[in-house]
Amino acid sequence: MKIQAAVMSVMEGALALVRGVRRLLMRGAELTLAASRWLWTRAVLRRAVAWCAACAVRLMGRLPRLATVRRGGLRLARVVGIAVCVTLGVLWGGRGFFEEVPADSIGVRVTQWGEGGVDSVDYPSGLHASVYGWHDWHYLRRGTHFLCFEAQPGEGEHGVLDVRTKDGTQARVGVVVPYVIRAGEGHRIVADGLKETYGGLVKATVETFLSQQMASLRAQDFTDSGRRSAWVAVNLIGLNEELASLHVEAEAILFSSISFATDYEKKLQQTQLVHQTTLLHEASRVVAIQEELVATRQQEITNELAQIEHDFDVRLDAIRNAGENQVSEVKRETDEYEQRVRLEADERSASLVAEGQRAVLMAEAAKIRFANEAYALPGAELYLGRRAAESLQIQRVTLNSNNPNVPSILDLDELTGLLLGRGK
Repeated sequence: MKIQAAVMSVMEGALALVRGVRRLLMRGAELTLAASRWLWTRAVLRRAVAWCAACAVRLMGRLPRLATVRRGGLRLARVVGIAVCVTLGVLWGGRGFFEEVPADSIGVRVTQWGEGGVDSVDYPSGLHASVYGWHDWHYLRRGTHFLCFEAQPGEGEHGVLDVRTKDGTQARVGVVVPYVIRAGEGHRIVADGLKETYGGLVKATVETFLSQQMASLRAQDFTDSGRRSAWVAVNLIGLNEELASLHVEAEAILFSSISFATDYEKKLQQTQLVHQTTLLHEASRVVAIQEELVATRQQEITNELAQIEHDFDVRLDAIRNAGENQVSEVKRETDEYEQRVRLEADERSASLVAEGQRAVLMAEAAKIRFANEAYALPGAELYLGRRAAESLQIQRVTLNSNNPNVPSILDLDELTGLLLGRGK
C-alpha cells in the first residue's frame, strides 16, 4: 500500500509536469509556425533553403570530408528523433497514465491488480492519475436524482402510490422524492456492488416506507397542508435512516397529487363545502363583530374630534378675547397718552404763544418808545420832513412859472422846508 501511495504521488507530480510541458510545447509550436509564416512571406526562408541546397552541393563535391559530414548528420538525426519521440510520448502517451472524470459525474477508481480494490475517495471532475490496465474507473451521476410517483408516469417515472388510510379510505397519492448521493460515499456504492441496482433499491425503499407511513394518516390529513407539512418533517428523517444503507439522502418529500374514489370524492367535496360554509359563517360573524367595533371606534373618534374641536374653539376664543383685551388696553393707553401729550403740547404752545406775543408787544412798545425818543432829537423834524417829502405823491400841480416865489417840487430840500413851515 505504501508503494502504491508513493507511485500515486509520483504520478500526480508527473501529471503536473506533463501539463506544464504540454503547454510549453504547444506555445513553442505556435511561435515556430508563426515565425515560419513570417519568414516565408518575406522570402527569407526561401533564401535560406536555397543557401542550404547550395551548401549541400558544395559538400558533396568534397569527398574526403564526406565521412565527417555523414557522422554529423547521423548525430543530428538521432537527436531530432529522440526529441520527436519524447514530444509524442508527452502529448499522446499521457492518456495511458491519466483519466478524465466528466463534470457531471463522480469518479470511483478501482485497482484491478493486487489488494488495492476500490479507492475510498470520490474523485471530482478533472484529470486524475491512472495507469491503463492497472486501474478501472466507474462513474456515478452527480447532482440531484428525482424519484417520481405520478398518475401518468413518463420516462423514468413510476405510478402513484395506492394507500389505504387510517379511516379505511383508498387514496392514490402522487409523490416526488429528490435525493442525492451522500457526500464522500459514492465509492461505497461501487464497493457494495450497488452501482447498477441502487436506483431500483432506492425506489423500492421509498415506496415501501411511504406506503407504510401514509397508512397512519386519515383522509382529512391529506387535504390539510399544515398536517402534511408536519408529517413530511417527521418522516423525512425516518426515510433518510432507511436510505443510509444505500448511501443516498432524500432532500424532501413533495406531494404532487392526491385523489380518492369517486363516492368518497363527492363526500369529501360535500364535507369541504360544509366546512367552507362554516368558515364563511364564522368569517361573516367575525366581519360583523369587526364592523361593529369599527363603527364604535368611528363614533369614539367622531366624539373625540368634536371634543377636540370644542376645546380648540374655547382656547381660540380665550386667546382671541385676551388679544382683544390687550388691544383695547393698548388703545386706551394710547388715547390717554395722546390726550396727555396733546394737552401738554397745547399748554406749551399757549405758553409759548403768550410769551411770543408778550415779546412782540414789548418789541412794539420799545419800537414806539425808541421812535418817540428819536423823534425828540434835534434832527428828527428834518428827518420826518424828509420822509414826508419822499412819501408825498402829487398827481398834478399847476404852478406859475413866472412867479419867482413859487417853490419847485423837484427840489427836496426846498419842499422839505416848505412842509416844515420854513421859508426859503
